[in-house]
Amino acid sequence: APVFTVASMTLEWLVTVAGRGRRGDGAAGTASWARTKLRLAREICEGLAYLHGFTELSAQGVLHRDLKPANILLAESASGALTAKLADLGVAKAVDDTRASSTAHGTQGWLAPEIAQGGGNTRAGDVFSLGLVLFWLLMDGRHALGAASMQQMHLHTLAFPEGQGAKHLAGALRGVGRECGAEAADLLAGMLAAEPTARPSVAHALQRPLFWDTQRRYRVICRVGNADVGPAERRVLGEQCGGRALLRGCPDGLWTARVDPRLFAAVQSKRDRRYEGASIFDLLRFVRNCSAEHGHFRELPAELRAWVDSPGVGGMASYVLRAFPGLCLVAARFEETAVLDRLLAR
Repeated sequence: APVFTVASMTLEWLVTVAGRGRRGDGAAGTASWARTKLRLAREICEGLAYLHGFTELSAQGVLHRDLKPANILLAESASGALTAKLADLGVAKAVDDTRASSTAHGTQGWLAPEIAQGGGNTRAGDVFSLGLVLFWLLMDGRHALGAASMQQMHLHTLAFPEGQGAKHLAGALRGVGRECGAEAADLLAGMLAAEPTARPSVAHALQRPLFWDTQRRYRVICRVGNADVGPAERRVLGEQCGGRALLRGCPDGLWTARVDPRLFAAVQSKRDRRYEGASIFDLLRFVRNCSAEHGHFRELPAELRAWVDSPGVGGMASYVLRAFPGLCLVAARFEETAVLDRLLAR
C-alpha cells in the first residue's frame, strides 16, 4: 500500500500555482493532467458522499457547508500521486434527510443560490457547491459564474456568463478532454440546477458516465447498438437522448464523415444494407459491428487491425470515443429510459 505524507497543499494552490508545472508539455502532458483532474474530481465526490451518508439506507449524514478549493487538501505519495481529502469541517453539521440546517454557512462565490438568499444548508446545497468546485478544477481555475465581481448577480439568476445552463457548460468543458467534455457538462448541469430537488445526490453523481473508464463507455455504446430498434426508439435516441445534437457536430451532419474511410469500407462490406450517415442508431450499430466481441474486427484486414491497435490510435474503444465525443452519453441516456431492456428481451 502506498505511504502518504501529511497533506502538503490545497486544491486551490495546486491549480492556481503548481498546476502548470505538473501538466507537462505537449499532448501527453495535457492528457496526463486531464486524467489527474478527473481522478481528483472523483475522490472529492467520494469524500462528500461519505459525509452525506455512506449507504442509501442511512437517514443520517453530515453536511460540509463550506466546500471550496481552499478546503480540499492534497496528500502526495512517494511516487508523486495526489489524493484529495475534504478538510475544514469546522462548520459541518449532522443532519437527517428531512431537515435543513437552521443557519446558513459557507463562502461567497461557492454557495448555492437558495443558501445565498438566506435559506438553510442541505445536501443539495453541498452538491451545488461541489459542482462549482468540479467546474473550477476541470477548467483550471475558471469559475462557472464568471469573475468575482459578477458572481453574486449570476448566482441569483443562474445566468451563466456565456449562456444558460448545460449549453454554457458543454461549450466551456470542451477543454476538459475530447472524450469526456459532454459527460462533464451533463453531470455539472445537474449539480448546478437552480431547483435543489433537480440536483443529483453525490452517490448518483458517482455513477454518471464522466467517471466511467474507456471500456465501460464502449460497452454501453455496443449494448445499445446491439438492440433491435424501431422508428419510435430511433426518435428517442435522436430527440430525447441527444443524438441529433451529436450529429450536428459532424461534417454536414453525417457521422460517416468522421470515420476512417478504410475502416468504414471494410465494415460496410460485411453488411447487406448501407449505413445511413444521418442516423444516430446506424452509428451505434456501426460501432457495435466494429467490436471484437460482437462484430467484424477479427475479419478486418491485418494492416487495418494493426492500425487500430497502434499506440497512436489505442484500440477501437479509444478511437470511437475520440471520434465521437458524447456518444457514450447518448447511449447511457437511452439505457436510462428503460427502453433498452425491453428491446433486448425480445
